[in-house]
Amino acid sequence: MTARGQKVKFALWVVAYVLAWVALFQFAREVWFLPAGLRLAALWITPRRHWVWLALGDFAAIAIINLLTLEVVDAWTMVALVFLPWPLYAAAVLLLRPGNPPGPPDSPLAMARLLGAGLVGAILVAPLISTFHGPVAYQNPGLASALGHLFGDFAGQLMLAPLIVLAALGTLERIRWKLLGRDAVLSLVPTAILAAVLLLSHEDDVVFGYLLSFAPLLFLAFRHGWVGAACGVAGMGVLLEFAFHLHPSAVIQTPLQIGLAATAVCALVLGAAITALRQSHALLAERNRALVDSNQALGAMTSEMRDMARRLSRLQEQGQRELAAELHDELGQAVTALATRLSLAQRRGREPEVEALLGSLRLQAQQIHESLRRVLRQLRPAVLDAYGLQRALSEGPLRDLLADAGVRLETSLIGDVDALDEDATTAIYRIAQEAVTNCVRHANARAFELRLWVGRSEVRGNFKVLLVLSDDGVGIPAQGAGEGLGLGGIRTRVLALGGAYTFRTGADGTRHEIEFGCAGSSTR
Repeated sequence: MTARGQKVKFALWVVAYVLAWVALFQFAREVWFLPAGLRLAALWITPRRHWVWLALGDFAAIAIINLLTLEVVDAWTMVALVFLPWPLYAAAVLLLRPGNPPGPPDSPLAMARLLGAGLVGAILVAPLISTFHGPVAYQNPGLASALGHLFGDFAGQLMLAPLIVLAALGTLERIRWKLLGRDAVLSLVPTAILAAVLLLSHEDDVVFGYLLSFAPLLFLAFRHGWVGAACGVAGMGVLLEFAFHLHPSAVIQTPLQIGLAATAVCALVLGAAITALRQSHALLAERNRALVDSNQALGAMTSEMRDMARRLSRLQEQGQRELAAELHDELGQAVTALATRLSLAQRRGREPEVEALLGSLRLQAQQIHESLRRVLRQLRPAVLDAYGLQRALSEGPLRDLLADAGVRLETSLIGDVDALDEDATTAIYRIAQEAVTNCVRHANARAFELRLWVGRSEVRGNFKVLLVLSDDGVGIPAQGAGEGLGLGGIRTRVLALGGAYTFRTGADGTRHEIEFGCAGSSTR
């Protein structure tokens, strides 16, 4: 919208404000002064840069009313009744309004600020109205008259200001009007009828009749928040207007004002608290949904990473198996043939120097062959494929590696260890192999303990596995453990199994604890 369009729009808003001021004045009573609610709401929802136009509209409306009523006032009364009330209200709003303009009063603090601004404005204006309004100007006004005008302004604010703020802040489309209308009719109408019967039949209990009519406001506030309370207070004003027309003598000003003020304030603040609570619940539910979605996405990513780690482990084992077979078939046979030919050449040699040289070469060939055998055991120990996991852990290369380093191996294998599937079997052996290697290289330990427990899972054919590897060494430094084929390799294998891994190292030794579930071997 262009700047000129905005000016035209606001000019129309000021004209509407003046007309509304004049129209509401026709329904003003000593019990409530509805234009005070319009003034408070307009100041609350209008940006400060436009307040000067509101002031002109306020002055124009009062001037029009004076012309219509042909009321002649002196200069001081003109100042007190026309020019002073608006700046006093503006000062109260400026003091308590949190924004420019603020949001809806959908929290107890925001509602208290709105009602507090209105109450402060009414307190500031009441002495002026009591002193200069009509015939009272020629009397001793006293405190009772000032309190009457104060409660009159405040009652008008309670009936009208929250409803105007509700309409102006664009929250109407989110209201469940059908449900709100049904609850309002079911609560206000029967209560109003009961109060009317009480007023007509027992005029001495008129105060209790009015107080009874305010009870539905708390119900509407609880059901629909501050919106329900605002609509309920306005609806209550309409019902009271009919009651005044039907039975004017039943009006008792001060008790009615006090009852209306107390009940309406409680209902509006309670409604704001209910609204804030429901908004926080909605926000919490939205965040929970986002968290659930994030958890599902994270679970999917974890599952993908687990599948990828499992595939990588299988590819690594397959590659090592093929490499071991290739080395055994090609390089192993070549080294064996070379050692055999060197042995034959040594036997046929005649010169001592040649015989010694051939013996040295044969010894180097045997060392190469021995190194090749160790590499083959590391790549894929034959005992694992030939005899199963239990013998590979208790009698295989791991024991030999520890024995060569002077470390005692203690094993405890409980359950049907050889019933596990190939992925679990390979992972357990490789994890134990890495732990043993780290112990030999870095821990300076005297004993290494390997405990494996295999139990049946609740799912038929599946197993629970607990693997604990520990030593009594001096601990493994972070750089020593390594993150390639060291702890990183262990973590990758545990991730592929979908298990939990706990690692602890220190001066009292190193401990690896792995727990996971797996399927049984398809060959059993």
